[in-house]
Amino acid sequence: MNDIFRSFGRALVSQLHPRMLMLTVLPFVLVTLLWGGLLWWGWDPSWAPRAVSWKPPS
Repeated sequence: MNDIFRSFGRALVSQLHPRMLMLTVLPFVLVTLLWGGLLWWGWDPSWAPRAVSWKPPS
């Protein structure tokens, strides 16, 4: 039983290694930046015709 706990401990330590954390987090950061940039670049032109034709109620 002690071997099982030791193996889980070693697995936890290896998952918390900085390289492993970067390999896990970096793809999410890159994809978030990519999609955020695409939405920022492409969202405004798609809403521009609606913003011009829409008038607030008076």
